[in-house]
Amino acid sequence: MTTPSQTSSTENTPTAPGTSFSQLPISPAMLANLQQLGYVQMTPIQAASLPLSLAGHDLIAQAKTGSGKTAAFGLPLLTKLNPRNFA
Repeated sequence: MTTPSQTSSTENTPTAPGTSFSQLPISPAMLANLQQLGYVQMTPIQAASLPLSLAGHDLIAQAKTGSGKTAAFGLPLLTKLNPRNFA
């Protein structure tokens, strides 16, 4: 079990350089969609949670409103969906 990490009060600002969505194991199509929507750099909550959740780990995270929690929650779900199942 890992211990929770604390984030700074600037939770809705991008993290340090090197935390782009392109470093995540997601499809090129999803990366293109994220860029089109303006998602280039991960926020602290996204950088802390996405690698774990994309690797299949369960987690509990807490962050302020506007910090990017919805994308951190939804992106791993979307990577598991096969659009051919909905055609």
